[in-house]
Amino acid sequence: MPSTFTKKIDDCVGNTNGKMVHGGDAGDSCQDYSISGTTLSAKCRDNNGNLQPTSINVCDYFDPGQETGATNFLSQPTYSGGCAQ
Repeated sequence: MPSTFTKKIDDCVGNTNGKMVHGGDAGDSCQDYSISGTTLSAKCRDNNGNLQPTSINVCDYFDPGQETGATNFLSQPTYSGGCAQ
């Protein structure tokens, strides 16, 4: 994923009963995020309030999009990314 692509976890990831899913606002109920390669892991609260380990492949949730034609201050291309559905 390009270094100039920025998106918040809450923009593309939700929590359903302790599992990260497509959606939004996981930040309110998930914590202890870590990433290894393309795997994002966290602990998310289930319906009983207990933390459950969960993980996703970030490539399934985040789409870098297309180059916009602009560059950032390091002369790297910028991208029009969004959430993968």
